[in-house]
Amino acid sequence: MQILFSIMKLPQTSKRGLLYHAISITGCVFAGYFLTGCSEDTSYPSVTTSFVDAITDGKGVIASIRTDNGNVYEPDSRTQTNSADSTIRCLCTYEIMQQDMPGNGTTTAYPAIHVYSLRHVFSENPKKRSAFSALPQDPVKVTSVWKGGNYINMYLGILTTNVATHSFAFCEDSITVSRTGKTSVFLSLLHLRPEHDPESYTEKAYISMPIHSYSDMDTIVFHINSYEGRKEFVYSK
Repeated sequence: MQILFSIMKLPQTSKRGLLYHAISITGCVFAGYFLTGCSEDTSYPSVTTSFVDAITDGKGVIASIRTDNGNVYEPDSRTQTNSADSTIRCLCTYEIMQQDMPGNGTTTAYPAIHVYSLRHVFSENPKKRSAFSALPQDPVKVTSVWKGGNYINMYLGILTTNVATHSFAFCEDSITVSRTGKTSVFLSLLHLRPEHDPESYTEKAYISMPIHSYSDMDTIVFHINSYEGRKEFVYSK
């Protein structure tokens, strides 16, 4: 069973400023807006599963799907969301139908895809260190971390009993300039584990950190506190 995150904002206080997002780990949820397909045991034709940007039109319908390598596709069916003229970060399982399709009755001319599942994932811009009153880094299991387009994507494991919410955020720890003028930004994953959620078993977590605002940096250094210790991921131009 695919385990997904549902996301809700914590109430904001003037003392704390920008807050974490609380993430409730649940079974198969309608991830905020939409979901088709749910089980990892489901047999699909030749398909791809990857992080994507789902781009909606003025009516909140998903008009196109953009992958991290820059390919843009048009879904072969209309999916309604609650967000008009928006970009929604998702995990998508899809099959390319035709490479040279002139559009599905819309004004676009992208290749068509059939979407089997489209699942909203946690994806928030990093906030400066001063925005947080505390910097919790409770450990997670790190399965895979990779850079894709303007994101750093994560496949993590969260130890849980599924009785409480975990809070996550991305922190911009610092920006440095070397003697040669090279710039580096240091980022970290913040994770606050609730005390009343014992570490009984592992649930999968897919998280994606936008790094659009760091395109002028020579190096991005990202830290995650894992059960094996602090892990560092370095991405240079």
